[in-house]
Amino acid sequence: MGEVHIRVQGLSVTDQTPLHNSGEVTTFATGSANYDQSNIVTISLPTCRVVLTRLDEDATFNLASLSDGYLSISNLNRASYLRKYATGVSGTASETAYEGDFITTAVADKEHVYAETANMQSGEVSIIIARSGDLTETGRIALPFVPLEETEESIVLSAGKLVLPISHNGDSEDTRLAVVDLATGSSHPIDLKSPSPFYVRAVGDTVYVAHTFMNPGFRPLSQYRHISVVNMADESVTGHDLQSGISRFDVSDHMMAVLGEDSDETSILHTYELPGFRPLVNMRLAPPASVPDAYAANVFLAES
Repeated sequence: MGEVHIRVQGLSVTDQTPLHNSGEVTTFATGSANYDQSNIVTISLPTCRVVLTRLDEDATFNLASLSDGYLSISNLNRASYLRKYATGVSGTASETAYEGDFITTAVADKEHVYAETANMQSGEVSIIIARSGDLTETGRIALPFVPLEETEESIVLSAGKLVLPISHNGDSEDTRLAVVDLATGSSHPIDLKSPSPFYVRAVGDTVYVAHTFMNPGFRPLSQYRHISVVNMADESVTGHDLQSGISRFDVSDHMMAVLGEDSDETSILHTYELPGFRPLVNMRLAPPASVPDAYAANVFLAES
């Protein structure tokens, strides 16, 4: 047991991190009015060594892993920007501006970046396909069933398919996932039969969906307790209700760790053995006495 102090402020609580890569996990810090810098925060799980990569941009919205570093997503003045960073290296390796697009989340394989966008001019939601080397756009796949005002926080690639949650539709909660088959270039929804799918994590051909929201949205955070498990081979769905609310979660081959809230807004860490969702730990988290206004921002598991 122990702790490591990271000299950053504003760890993001509404993005698709933690990102996993060979024993490391990554999140990012957006800074504050008094600490004017943003950083990618990479933590070695075996040693707790921390590497900061300074972000050379404003209004960072999300991150994605690349084979040779990280991709940042930011939005400013009716344009979105994709920028590549090498771990621990100042300055961008490359960047591309997308005028009129509002990009919120992305995922990459060795050759391509796949970014979800709402285009302000056409009024269409789609997946941008870009080369991972220079971020040049090579095509788009339409998502005609995704509401224009919807902004996804997370996306995964599983079994050759992109998977994105559709959390809300105007003033109502939605219940669907958007699925893009990269082999055919087609897209379709899956109805999970439970409201507010928000975060997705993939372990092999299985996608775990946390039904939650930010701030919160339609009801108290302690009431968002549902997890959907999707077998991407046949797109079948099973559901599980957890012991406490969900704000963030992470999944390995054999365990799920969930950060959430109880009805009194106390932060709770609860864990489950997979695949049966047997409860393991349910622990209340108190902020350090020296920082009473601190909050629990994220949770991550070592890879199996």
